Amino acid sequence: MHNKTRKAVEESQDRLSKHLEPHEIVLNVNKLETIPTLTGQSSRQATRELYTRGTEQGEIKRTARYLGPMLSHENAMSNELKPRKSFMIVAFERLSGFWKERHSWETTKLVFQSNVFTSGLSAHECFKWSNEELKSMDKCWIRLARRAMAGKATTKITLKDNEGEEVYSATKTMSNEQVVKYWGLCPYTIDGRCRRVNWYQRWCKYPAEHQQILGAMFGAFAWELRPQLVGGVPAQKAHPWLKQLYNDLNEFALISPELDDIKERINGNYTKLFDEKHEDETRQFVLLDVKIIRRAYHTVKTPPPSSLTEKKEEQT
Repeated sequence: MHNKTRKAVEESQDRLSKHLEPHEIVLNVNKLETIPTLTGQSSRQATRELYTRGTEQGEIKRTARYLGPMLSHENAMSNELKPRKSFMIVAFERLSGFWKERHSWETTKLVFQSNVFTSGLSAHECFKWSNEELKSMDKCWIRLARRAMAGKATTKITLKDNEGEEVYSATKTMSNEQVVKYWGLCPYTIDGRCRRVNWYQRWCKYPAEHQQILGAMFGAFAWELRPQLVGGVPAQKAHPWLKQLYNDLNEFALISPELDDIKERINGNYTKLFDEKHEDETRQFVLLDVKIIRRAYHTVKTPPPSSLTEKKEEQT
């Protein structure tokens, strides 16, 4: 079993080396790191044997760093997720005495944002996060934000009769969304998008200085026959970075008439923003105010349930 699996891994390493040769890229076998992701019958046993015995070239690893993130054989971001949560908690606990003291609201917010909230956002734009991973990080910092509010996140409600006797008592707790807006912050989904769009703008402003990262994140090797774009939009199996670019800018275009106009002129193909042939559109994109992404989150209000009920009754 091991010999067969080992041979398959070594053949894939050889194929990679042959594909790189015409492009004058030499594969350093001494630094080669392979993360096997095997499926099917006896895959666990075969993977275990690979970790134990290895191959002739490079190392067999469970995780390896590539373009910033730590890649895992499970295709998960747990290696990045756990430390970020830990950093937030450590930053909060180091200031445990501060939260108990009385400070101005501006000072408290600044300290929380700069020490706790941003701990999970370090180099955030360099990663491709799933919605579940972002929600997991949001839960962590929101829980800490509740503690920093020192009881303000809950309100005790009591009702008394005419004689002053308490007849009803309940505790009302702020929802996560209310806590987020209380602090004037945004979920990582929103804040991360704002940071990435600002990142894209820097690439467009200085494209010559970002050729490597543009090629690594949105490009393709000559042997990759699968197209990344179909009709100007990402293909079903396109790179996740490319899909994230389109998702970010499509969401931004919903609240930015200027970007929506740019999108129409480039036929929805956002990769043209990195092309010198579309200099006018690129210049206008660079000048867009990305802060409206955060402001839009705080200006959108959820209608009360009663208004939704009234609308349904009108429709019926």
